[in-house]
Amino acid sequence: MASVSIFFTATERLIAGVNLGDTYQIDLDLIQFDRNTDRRANEVKTLSGLFQVSKLSVVDQYVIRTNPIIDTPSSPNAVAEFDMFLYSTMGGESYSITNIDNGAVIQMATTGTPSRQRLESSKLQQFYYNWTARTV
Repeated sequence: MASVSIFFTATERLIAGVNLGDTYQIDLDLIQFDRNTDRRANEVKTLSGLFQVSKLSVVDQYVIRTNPIIDTPSSPNAVAEFDMFLYSTMGGESYSITNIDNGAVIQMATTGTPSRQRLESSKLQQFYYNWTARTV
């Protein structure tokens, strides 16, 4: 699909050479970057039966899936780097990611529980990663 850059503050599962609080960049390819728009509103029904709707906000939510992340001789810490990203942002901490549709950098926060699937049962350190995020 498309390459993106993710910038985040490293706080968990730090790899060698990365200090607590460092801003870290990961460049990766995605096979899914799908947006859903959530309109948040209050709806009130009056005594006369009329509905009144007050729009509070519109939040873009994304479903994201990576191409396989694989440890290779040229990139021996690829899986550990991505795990560092996931664990550092699981608590709702924000990060920046390139929007593949227009190239803009957007601020996001992970929602839900990220997951990973092994590429093949016999392959070590080769995973697809999935997560959901919302704009902040």
